[in-house]
Amino acid sequence: MSGLTTKRADVLVIGGAIAGCMAAAEAVKHGLKVILVDKGMMGRSGSSPTAGTATAAAFSHSDLGRDLPEPDSPQLHFLDTYKAGDGLCDPRLVALCVEEALPIVRELETFGVPWTKTADGRYFQYKALGHSRSRSCHPTGSSMTFMAAIAKEVFYRRAEVVEDTMVTDLLMADGRVVGALGFHRLTGEEVLFQAGAVVLAAGSATRLFKYASANFQTTGDAQALGFRVGAPLVNMEFVEFTVIPKVAQKIISTGGISPFTGRGSHIRNGLGERIMETYDPVRLERTTRAQLVRAIDREIREGRGPIWNDSSHFTEELWQEFHTSSPEVLDRLKAAGLEYRRAPFEWVPAMHTCLGGFLIDERGETAVPGLYASGECAATIHGANRLSGNATTECLVFGKRAGRHAALFDGLYR
Repeated sequence: MSGLTTKRADVLVIGGAIAGCMAAAEAVKHGLKVILVDKGMMGRSGSSPTAGTATAAAFSHSDLGRDLPEPDSPQLHFLDTYKAGDGLCDPRLVALCVEEALPIVRELETFGVPWTKTADGRYFQYKALGHSRSRSCHPTGSSMTFMAAIAKEVFYRRAEVVEDTMVTDLLMADGRVVGALGFHRLTGEEVLFQAGAVVLAAGSATRLFKYASANFQTTGDAQALGFRVGAPLVNMEFVEFTVIPKVAQKIISTGGISPFTGRGSHIRNGLGERIMETYDPVRLERTTRAQLVRAIDREIREGRGPIWNDSSHFTEELWQEFHTSSPEVLDRLKAAGLEYRRAPFEWVPAMHTCLGGFLIDERGETAVPGLYASGECAATIHGANRLSGNATTECLVFGKRAGRHAALFDGLYR
């Protein structure tokens, strides 16, 4: 290995989307040398740039004044999450996620994330799939706007960023992780990373499926790296599907259906029937994602497709808010030649996220000393099914936690 390019860090973060950026930005606050390595470009690869980045947090801002039995709270957010996950969530992790969601949304505002606000300055929130309250916060602009603000924070705090470099192996010594080996994708140059602790935050494996909601698909790098050094994986059979738009014969990869159903879209079959009146007459289109996808799949398989989005009842004010806070999906529909305010479009099933991953504790640490994981490569905050918006919340909360505890790891080289 004497001929390799060698880089030394106290903390090495593998992955440059939401979880990875949060881990790097947090670890560097401890006065340590932090390197973030990304197979693509930090903030512009992986699932995050096209995920929609709605963030679930129990502020109860948009439910004020409504006839509700009680205002929203982290406790209600916990119950919704645990119920949606069929009781297969780790209650310790869920409790931390919902409690720390509120301060982390405020913290991101200091990063420059432009959250959509109500006229009185509160966070605008809508009720997303599976939630009992309106708790989805949405950044103004696209997912790229959200990612740019977090990536800027990584640069601002002076973490070193190494892009276009794929990590192929983790390195072990004395029973702990001591670094990684990789290569530059464009030049083939091999790189040795020496590190006191490593955070895996490279997402899941969306490329296993023909249709996926993310434009930039992930290939299971993090799971392969950790598994080969002995980090246990759990719940790998839990794969979450969503539905994505289809205009004529064009499939449009987006963050899923929540931006429409959260604002009140109706889902109709080829007979014009509002299908969720049959499958979940109480919650209708605001049912869980799993129930909605199963309903759409069944309607198609039983010959009542195609399945159409109906937003014809949206007001001009609602369309304006939609275009301000979630322009990317509307822009893609328009680019495909659809007059989305008047014409319906199809919904078709697609892979959305992997719910399985590394078994972690409250620190984000795996069973391998010095190895941490966060984001879509970790489990089990969501259990067998994920509430809409909880993915971004998880990446923010546990990306930060993994970065903090990697920096405090007892075996860290000083």
